[in-house]
Amino acid sequence: MKTKMLMIAALALLAFAAPATAATETAKPAAAARPKPVETKFEDWSMQCMQSSKGKYCGLYQKAFATVNGKKVMAVLAEVEMGKGKDGKKTPHLRLITPLGTWLPSNLGFKLDDEKQNVVPFWVCGRSGCMTELTLEAEHVSRLKKGKKLLIAYRTSPKKEDQLEPTLSLKGFAPALDALMKNG
Repeated sequence: MKTKMLMIAALALLAFAAPATAATETAKPAAAARPKPVETKFEDWSMQCMQSSKGKYCGLYQKAFATVNGKKVMAVLAEVEMGKGKDGKKTPHLRLITPLGTWLPSNLGFKLDDEKQNVVPFWVCGRSGCMTELTLEAEHVSRLKKGKKLLIAYRTSPKKEDQLEPTLSLKGFAPALDALMKNG
């Protein structure tokens, strides 16, 4: 599990810092090169798979942006990976990562299409941002596969006007999740 978390963190860092990573990798000698993830696009979702000595790891991701002070910034990174559910079987988990500077007492709100908003607390902040994770039981998976968008809400300060509401598209989510379940 610890290895899996390290691989997830590595993928998150790749997603948040792709231009910087590309610049440093060109300066490294070829002998020190790490395996590159293989990426497959599913409309608005991407699946990255990496092979390591511990086996193959695959995860889904999507970045959502917001406009802050007139600038387009990445506001949330969504990742889906396979993990254990309550019953011990492989179950998808949705991790939502917001940038550092998130006002944690506001928690993270999420709303599927026109459904009622749900709120979950952040559980950790690290170098790649502040995270929360949701276990996607069968009913959640079914609703997400049929959905159009997932609205995320959080604040960068106690002020209501500092709330960001990036939207994750669910276009391509169903085939992406099916592929992850086969590969993960």
